[in-house]
Amino acid sequence: MWIDRIRIENEQAVKLFYDDPTELFIRSEVQSALLDYDETRPNNFYLEEFEFNTTPCINRVREIIEDESQGRLTLITNLNPFLYNFAVPHHKTNRFTADDFKRYLLVDGGVKKVATTLYFLEGFVDTTYRESYNPNTLPVYSVYPTVSYSPANGLLAYKETPANYDNWLQTNFDENTHVDFNFTEVLKLMNTLSKDKEIDFYSLHQSYSWYDTLLKLKEPTNEEMEMIANVSLTYGERGLIDTKKMFALKQIE
Repeated sequence: MWIDRIRIENEQAVKLFYDDPTELFIRSEVQSALLDYDETRPNNFYLEEFEFNTTPCINRVREIIEDESQGRLTLITNLNPFLYNFAVPHHKTNRFTADDFKRYLLVDGGVKKVATTLYFLEGFVDTTYRESYNPNTLPVYSVYPTVSYSPANGLLAYKETPANYDNWLQTNFDENTHVDFNFTEVLKLMNTLSKDKEIDFYSLHQSYSWYDTLLKLKEPTNEEMEMIANVSLTYGERGLIDTKKMFALKQIE
């Protein structure tokens, strides 16, 4: 048997482009959002993490939103660089460049507002290069002086001196080669894209305490949250989105 051509269709994508009820549903959602429209604050729809193959659908949804709202609303996309790059063969070594993201997401997808920031405070056991640390000056260690890494107590980080902790934090955010995009790489990418295409770049601020077989994330300290916000500001973010509080956005003037 010879197969000359195989066509795979995504049913929801087909409906988006060819089925009037789907477009009408999106337009009705836009009309509902416009009832609470306030030009003095940000008003937009939000899309959670997505892959490269959804770009045409992203573009179509964005077009409908902007058309129905007459440009008052648009679509903020949460760009996870690793996930967007995931469809590419050998994606760990053949990574999208800033030009690739610009071409596919910003030009082909027409996206004007992008939110991003991966969570770099993992909570795996030592020797995996995915472990995290806490300074031993935290109040929890005064109450429990013998505790260090302890999932049972919700502590997914090892206790270290402030000096060693500072060195780990700097290395983890700036030089960690065991992750696909480290913290500084993502911010530099967004800084480049926002300047080249004049898009608005928003920083997602996340707080986790998660322990599972394949995913372990330590709870950030208050100082770590402040540091992430302030460093993101230096790379030109236009606002902060708090994903823990259902996307409360603060615009940076």
